[in-house]
Amino acid sequence: MGGWEAALVADSSRLALCPGNPSKLEEVLGWVREHMSHAFAAGTNKQDTYHWKAWSTVCALLGTPPWRTDVAANSGADPVGYKREVLLLAVAFIMLFARMRPRSHSDPAPNPRSALQKLRAVAREHKKRGFIMAPLTFAVEVMKGMLHKMVQEHGTDWLAPARKRPLTNALIAAMLAVPDGMAGLGFVVDRSSYFWLAAFATFAVLAVTGMRKGDVSKPLRSSPFLMGRLTFASLRWEIDGVQHASLTSEQLRAARPGYACYLVYGALKNDPYAEFYGSRPSKLDFSPEPTNACRFMAMLELAAGVAPDARKRTPLFGPRPGVEWHHDLLSSVFHFLLVVGCGVSEAEAHGYSIHSFRIYLACALYAAGCPNDKIQAILRWKSEEALLIYARLNDSERSAWIVRAQSALVDSTVSAHLPVVDSDAMVAALLGVGAAAADDADEE
Repeated sequence: MGGWEAALVADSSRLALCPGNPSKLEEVLGWVREHMSHAFAAGTNKQDTYHWKAWSTVCALLGTPPWRTDVAANSGADPVGYKREVLLLAVAFIMLFARMRPRSHSDPAPNPRSALQKLRAVAREHKKRGFIMAPLTFAVEVMKGMLHKMVQEHGTDWLAPARKRPLTNALIAAMLAVPDGMAGLGFVVDRSSYFWLAAFATFAVLAVTGMRKGDVSKPLRSSPFLMGRLTFASLRWEIDGVQHASLTSEQLRAARPGYACYLVYGALKNDPYAEFYGSRPSKLDFSPEPTNACRFMAMLELAAGVAPDARKRTPLFGPRPGVEWHHDLLSSVFHFLLVVGCGVSEAEAHGYSIHSFRIYLACALYAAGCPNDKIQAILRWKSEEALLIYARLNDSERSAWIVRAQSALVDSTVSAHLPVVDSDAMVAALLGVGAAAADDADEE
């Protein structure tokens, strides 16, 4: 039992919970733990457990408990205790950083920001149990000082975020047109199989919706399929303006311009309850183009043959009907199509990932002149900050703008550079004029 729970068991105040009945209190705490375990993603919980172990080690070296449950000290009501808590976080930051390894052999040192993420994990563990730690303000300033020192010693190249490259229209077209029989990296393409049809459909949809890998695949092969994920019930259809919950095999075989499908989003990374984007589906219009997403989805519907009453529990994207992709498998298929199908070198392929579909769509929309607010809506970003990271200006467009700028007329000014009335100079000038006039009068 954690220190915070032990404190509740030992609580002898008149407000104590389940006094004299520790087993009942443990049961009540179990209810809370069960629901709190689902408040954050499974991956986040796993990382937090790892970071908590590192924090506990640091606290043991400092001879202090890992659970910081002094409410007065954390809130600042106890000034001395507050100083202790913020100092602990700053010292722990330095000690945690000292135990870290660089993200790659080419980096001279770990990124100090990663050590700060460990402290944020510790704060989350406290939050899960109803405690708010002292702020990380002091630790953040220590981190800034560390970053300044490390930049002076090592420069800035190693601190740049390792962001993935955007795909291009040519690469996407080549990936979706890989011919039958192409083999390599443990795969052999069979375009008549459900596996490869599902792969092409998945990537075609990613290219026009910008969904994340986690939206179309589960973390592990062993991870259970969860309700709220994309299923065949997430796919709705339209024929010449008339909407349908599903289509018959005959209707799907007759797919043509005038058909469209709607992808109704479920639980997303930034909308886990589908309260925001769940009511904003993406419409995919049909065209006979080889890369058309709606065309692939019609083919997938035909191949899957999901019964109407099974649509809500059948994953939409996966290697076979009823099975959802998992991250490693989908990433391996992507890598195969990129390297073997498109001829991208292994070294260059490391610059791409499934997230490159999302970056591609952001860059393509930006290059097409789509307004920022529309890009944000299409890519389902809740803040413009993310848009500014991924909607990158094309090199050719930047060069073209520079050429135009070099021939442009620059004649703007600011008020600080305009002449102003100087009262002293004005008086002196007036006095000078007056004296000169008096001299002329005397001569007359």
